[in-house]
Amino acid sequence: MEERPPSFDRALRMAYRLLAARARSSQEVRARLLQKGFERPLVDEVLANLRHLDYLDDKDFARQWARHLAVNRLSGDIRIAADLREKGIPTTLAQAAIARAREEITQRGAAAKLLKKHLGDRKITDLDMKEKRRIFQHLMGKGFPGALIREMLHHTDEESVHDDDGQ
Repeated sequence: MEERPPSFDRALRMAYRLLAARARSSQEVRARLLQKGFERPLVDEVLANLRHLDYLDDKDFARQWARHLAVNRLSGDIRIAADLREKGIPTTLAQAAIARAREEITQRGAAAKLLKKHLGDRKITDLDMKEKRRIFQHLMGKGFPGALIREMLHHTDEESVHDDDGQ
């Protein structure tokens, strides 16, 4: 077995601390280790070691993060995809993770929950244009497509909006 330099152990300990705080993508761990001054070949070796030990798995990370954003944060697909892309997750992996998260709650269901939260006891027909614009901007910021939001805000049949909140 080859002898590893002390810097390997330091980098590995730092990576363990990063992963103990929360799940991270390979790119996030790589960036933090490089930022701390570790050399690229050493960082690559640490990442390979973490993957071998199953402590670092981008597919699993993408699935967990997409679920967290979709179910817990009620984010739309656009926001989830952008967040995963920012964390270095490839598009195909991100799309699969989003699809899996949407098995639990659809994008329409998440938007309906947020809309219901904003409406309280009011109906969509009771909103003025300023309130609708504010809700529209909030839902856009959460990553929902404009067409879906417009459709939901122009619903006059309240039941169809509120029936979707579970899915």
